[in-house]
Amino acid sequence: MKSSRIIIILFLLTCSGLYGFEHVKGIDLFLTQQDTINTSSTVVDGGKVLSGQDLKTEAIYSAYLGNDKKAIELAEKYIKSEHDVSILSHDSFLEIKDTEGYKRLANAYLPKTNIWLLFFFACGLIGLFLSVVINLRRKGDLIGNILISAFVLFHSLFMIHLCIYLSRNNYNLPHTLYFTTSFSFLYGPLLYFYIKRISEKYKFKPTDLLHLIPSVLLFLYLLPIYLLPAEEKTHLMFNRDEFLYNTLRGIVILKYISLIAYAFLVFKQYRKIASKRKKPHAQILNWQRNMMILNMFYVFFYLVYGIALLRIVTVSYTHLTLPTIYSV
Repeated sequence: MKSSRIIIILFLLTCSGLYGFEHVKGIDLFLTQQDTINTSSTVVDGGKVLSGQDLKTEAIYSAYLGNDKKAIELAEKYIKSEHDVSILSHDSFLEIKDTEGYKRLANAYLPKTNIWLLFFFACGLIGLFLSVVINLRRKGDLIGNILISAFVLFHSLFMIHLCIYLSRNNYNLPHTLYFTTSFSFLYGPLLYFYIKRISEKYKFKPTDLLHLIPSVLLFLYLLPIYLLPAEEKTHLMFNRDEFLYNTLRGIVILKYISLIAYAFLVFKQYRKIASKRKKPHAQILNWQRNMMILNMFYVFFYLVYGIALLRIVTVSYTHLTLPTIYSV
């Protein structure tokens, strides 16, 4: 088991390191190019160089004349250049609100809400509350409580983060960019060591810190983005198709590898305990089994979510198109 864990960690380490080196160079190149564009605040359209205000004027005029294709094309260029979505609420654009182009643009940029978003946001808030309550318990193992509360906390933050993106409020909160992504490789180790702790009173060793290496590398990998000012993060969000997709793809693939690897280790740990003659209390064993099953469900649904994010298929539900999301 030790050798399998080390192989998994080294694999994640190698992939993260190689991918991260290219990522840092990519950020610098992308922002340098975008600074040049933003300095003049111009966009080339049909051989003409248009300022942001010109783009807005022509887009509104095209919408007023009923030329929805041109209006949408110019409006999208204006939004990406000036980071202003209010143009979609202009009276002229309301005349073309039933066209596919307008619906696509509105879905990508305008804030929205529905009962599902409110439900998952509430679940995230409840999770935050539970992560605190768990540590207030006087009974139980302290380290075990910390591990499971951290597991609940990171999942809750991810749910809230995802709701912010699905509701398109991320454009008003630029510092949420990849806010929970650095936790991606912690879900598996937290659950795995929690199961070991409560089942056999496992005592941690210095070598267990190897499990944190992928998370540390991922944080360092994302650090250049975290350190960007709000204006540049906003620009990355509005121009995500040009840059952020490559970052998203690598993290989703590595995260899924990590989830599968640790789901397998959790399953092996459960089988090891369940097969012992001297088993733990039945309630503890049932709790471990339920946690294992829930984790397997999470791995499966994250696969579906990841496939949508990687644009292998397009998943659209209640007017929320997943490939436009950048929350992993």
